[in-house]
Amino acid sequence: MKFKCNCCDGIYNSLDIHFTSSCDNNCSHCVDKYFDGLNISKPNVEAIIDTIVNNQEGIDDVLFLGGEPCLYLDELVDCVTQIKQKTSLKVFVTTSVPKICKTKYDKFLELLDLLDGLNLSVQHYKENIADKNQKYNLNL
Repeated sequence: MKFKCNCCDGIYNSLDIHFTSSCDNNCSHCVDKYFDGLNISKPNVEAIIDTIVNNQEGIDDVLFLGGEPCLYLDELVDCVTQIKQKTSLKVFVTTSVPKICKTKYDKFLELLDLLDGLNLSVQHYKENIADKNQKYNLNL
């Protein structure tokens, strides 16, 4: 298998990891609601690490996406830690920062210390709040 760039926009040279299909939001526009190909409840850390290590040649970054990757904060920290130990890849996470990030705040801070970047998603399970967040974000 050869990877040249991520599947989102074709610009970045990264591996995009769909870490889980689970999400604490229920957005009507979510692609996971309309795509039956992936149904990942709990991530398989060892399989993810093996895939990344075996396919890192020519790749610069790893991007963890969801569902919501931070719902499995312990597993995510484990994955990022192993990637940092076994590769020279930069690691990014896209998250809406769910409640678990507050209840496991120390673990969330550990994740932040490991990452090269965090992409904040302004999604919210209540559409009117999501719309308000997105409007605010667009007006920055």
